[in-house]
Amino acid sequence: MANPEFKFGPTTLAFPELLSGYQAPPRYTKTMNVSDGSVLEAVVHNIFRQGQIELVQFDDRPFFLSLHAWWAHAGQGKQYAFAFDSAKKVNTLLDGSAAAGQAVVPVTSTTGIAVDSEYLLRKEDSSDREIVEVQSVSAGVSFTAKANLVYTYAAGDLCRDPDYFPKVRSIDDRLPVVENAGKTFTLVHQFREDSE
Repeated sequence: MANPEFKFGPTTLAFPELLSGYQAPPRYTKTMNVSDGSVLEAVVHNIFRQGQIELVQFDDRPFFLSLHAWWAHAGQGKQYAFAFDSAKKVNTLLDGSAAAGQAVVPVTSTTGIAVDSEYLLRKEDSSDREIVEVQSVSAGVSFTAKANLVYTYAAGDLCRDPDYFPKVRSIDDRLPVVENAGKTFTLVHQFREDSE
């Protein structure tokens, strides 16, 4: 596994080591209409992923200083990219429909898609999503998942590495890195997936 990275503007900031902690579960914003203790309706407004990364007690001072330049960008609410594994940054679209119950997924590009790797499929116009594992790749055309799809997808829907975020924004309100005693540093950062 390769180290994580931030990309902001033309700059790529490679992390000096693997993360100490990482989580980015799917989250929903929704309204629940309740009557007499029963849920009558749940209205999902959107689904997104909110992540937290931790790099605890690292001693790479040049990386620490580079985080200040990254924060000058991210702290203003500007978009940047985050890759949990900088070697896994597949970000493509479906090139046609893929029906529930079938395993073939047509994509605009198979570059980087590998057998036995997992990819997130997400519908553009709803909260339907699933992670599939690749059985085989037909170069430049499609891949076949090891299991049949649960949902139906259309051309233009998303296919990407589940831990690659090409568009995120920081939800921190201050520089998320501190200098510890003993000349080490700790980064604890939160971001939210952005669709625009």
